[in-house]
Amino acid sequence: MLSKRQSLIAAIVCFAIAVAGCIGLVNEVLAEDLILEGTVDSVTIAFDKNGNEYVRVIITETRTLQGVTYEAGTPVMFFGDLAEKGKALQKGDKFKAVADKRLWNGRLSYTVRVLLNE
Repeated sequence: MLSKRQSLIAAIVCFAIAVAGCIGLVNEVLAEDLILEGTVDSVTIAFDKNGNEYVRVIITETRTLQGVTYEAGTPVMFFGDLAEKGKALQKGDKFKAVADKRLWNGRLSYTVRVLLNE
């Protein structure tokens, strides 16, 4: 049987592990602004659950994981007033933007804040 002190220490350790796990989860969904340059692979126009139009552009990024270099299609989202500008993009177009970089469940995506090559 554990003493009160051992039980308290065990509870504190469990709490610390839970907090560390939550911090890791929060770090995954935090955003980072950056300058994004890419070449458009595809453009898809869609509507959200409220009927608002948005545009999803796919670009190909070169990534490296444990020394292995590969290419991955990455979504770049255009919402609100930027959806009109996103619709004007076509396959092969190059663009430059200030974008919000997000990682969720290991999947990378960008949300455009400002399109720089208008």
